[in-house]
Amino acid sequence: MSEPLPADPPDMAAPWHLSAELFRRFLDQRASQSERRAVVRHLISQCPECLGLVGRIVAEGGYWFGKEVAAGLAESDRFRAPFEAAAAIADCEAGRVALEHLRGWGHWSALDPLLPPERLPAVMEHKDWHHWGLFRALLDAARWYRSRDPQEAVDVAQLALDVVELLDQKKVGGEAAAKDMQAAAFALLAECRRRASDLDGARAAIAEAWRWNEEGEGDPLDKAEIYYADAAYAATVGEVETAESILEKALALYRAMGDAHLEGRTLIQMAKTVGYENPEKAVGHIERALDLISPVREPRRQLCAQHAHAEFLTAAGRPQDALGVLDRVRPLYRDFPDEWAQLRFHWLQGRVAHALRQFREAADILRQVREEFCARDEHRDFLMISIDLAEAHVAAREMATALSFLEETTPILAGSTLHRNALAAWLLFQKTLEECRDLKPAALAPLFENLRRYYRRSWHVPAAEFAIP
Repeated sequence: MSEPLPADPPDMAAPWHLSAELFRRFLDQRASQSERRAVVRHLISQCPECLGLVGRIVAEGGYWFGKEVAAGLAESDRFRAPFEAAAAIADCEAGRVALEHLRGWGHWSALDPLLPPERLPAVMEHKDWHHWGLFRALLDAARWYRSRDPQEAVDVAQLALDVVELLDQKKVGGEAAAKDMQAAAFALLAECRRRASDLDGARAAIAEAWRWNEEGEGDPLDKAEIYYADAAYAATVGEVETAESILEKALALYRAMGDAHLEGRTLIQMAKTVGYENPEKAVGHIERALDLISPVREPRRQLCAQHAHAEFLTAAGRPQDALGVLDRVRPLYRDFPDEWAQLRFHWLQGRVAHALRQFREAADILRQVREEFCARDEHRDFLMISIDLAEAHVAAREMATALSFLEETTPILAGSTLHRNALAAWLLFQKTLEECRDLKPAALAPLFENLRRYYRRSWHVPAAEFAIP
């Protein structure tokens, strides 16, 4: 399961999180002095959820430009007003860092509407944009885009690398610190390239990330992020065991640092990596992670963990336990109404219904979710849920319906981004199911599971071929 996108937290739902409405008032200079103080102090705390919220608001809303409050300011002054209003608060180094971060988001809001080739010349033209805050804002923006538009994320991550070259090393902590910035940017570039299906480029970026990390100060957090990118690449090319061993190294780093939350986050990633090969092992990872992660620090991570828990309990043949998890965390899903979370919630409900032998109910749920994925051109999810739906029809002894549905699906897949062997695997699966239509559903279960395993390991590996079990 890919990483969920951040969602707006409910306005002031908890005193330790910013609301979208409060931060917008801060940017528009409509916040009170006490509210401005709260915003700056909270950003100083480096809360991951709120940093993501702030970056997204700036990217989506075009703040610092086009607002009435800035209409009378010269372009070079449009970034200053929100910061000068809070300058009295920033009387410590952490405060200055927070304001530098905000200033970077302001500059990014000017760059975001430009075409990728136009952005670097704009940065080079504005010497006052050559600062650490813009670099951090570009990393935030690349993370925000990587699920929605991977190629855009690649372009933004590359711009972050270009910006590092323009910085005064003395102002970012020296030569070693600048090299650490290169390492962090290359690690993110690798992840963005991987999601954009540029696996050769991802591999090259990982190598660069390790080179810069070794030449720099070797910050453990940066090193762990490179491990994450390296493991994601290994999993993408089907090297699940290698990915797991790499994540073990990240886990050891976080354990040595004493950061229980990041240790839990890594266990969740390990569960997702091995879960469909060894669901019982994945369940063990998730249950350990749930004791470690902080719902306050990353509420959405809590949802991901609970979702994965139910998913792998189902895969391990424990659907009743999975149903209990879903019932218990249903309010948590309501806290994240975005389509990514909701579609996967309903998909999982369909899989649980199937495991509980409620085959027609499962087919009804899966059919609706499949239509949503088709409408959004989510090719991989569309294919995987098509396998689930076909199996639900077969289990309900509706073989004719399953075969008719597969025949309708094939042209859609042929027009997608599937590599030749992946499309051949689908055609072979369809032909085999037709030839084995008289077998009992239980005898056909290995065929469906083998096809799922093939696509999980070989989605990006054109050389891999599908074999009938």
